Parts: sequence; structure tokens; C-alpha cells
Amino acid sequence: MPEQVSSPTSAPVLPSDVAVLTLTGEIDSVTAGATRQKALAAVDARPSVLVLDLTEVHFFGSNGIAILLETAQRAELRGIRFVVVADQHAVLRPLQVTGVDVRLTIRPTLPAALDALERTGIPLARSGGA
Repeated sequence: MPEQVSSPTSAPVLPSDVAVLTLTGEIDSVTAGATRQKALAAVDARPSVLVLDLTEVHFFGSNGIAILLETAQRAELRGIRFVVVADQHAVLRPLQVTGVDVRLTIRPTLPAALDALERTGIPLARSGGA
């Protein structure tokens, strides 16, 4: 079987002070407890920036919104910049209907999220080269 090589542009180089938590599948009453624990543990690790990647989430119910708001609040209290990455209608629509989309920084991709941080004056320490 031939070896598959991924494109070098498929994954951005993350700054060393950025933590990314990627959630997948459904965020509902069944998965809420474990999802909440993961999100709050990511905040408690105290990165400079926490990115919550929801691009692989296919269902985002009211439990997901509550977790998102709690995570954002805890991050703010600890001085952690918080950004959400979401491009799925199943995630974006509930955020729009509830008005949460105007309270948080939400971007469609990880590179767009990092750009948004830098444009708001948050210097990101890039690992690797320049």
C-alpha cells in the first residue's frame, strides 16, 4: 500500500502558548459531563490562549452552549484568551439563535482564529522558525 503524505499546509504551526481542544461527534445530555470536564481541564491548564475546535461536531444542543459559556467565563476569569473554531451549521445555528455568537470570538478555521487573536493585539509566540 502506498504511503500517504499529508500536505504541509494542512496543519498550521501552533504557537507554544496556544492550547487547542478538539471536540467531535455530538455534544448533548449524554456527552455533556465528559465534554465539560475536558473543556474546564483545558482552562485549568492555564494556556495563554485556548482554542475550542468544534469543526467535527455534528450535533450541538443546549448542553453544548452551556459548556461553551462556562468555559469562556472561566477562561476570562483566568486571563486566558478564548476562541471557538466552528464551521458546521449544526454548531453555528444554535449559537446564532441564542445570541452566543456575538459574545464570543468564533472563526471557521484554526488559522483564522489565530489571525483574529493577532489582529486584536495578542502576540503569539510562534514555535519553530521566525
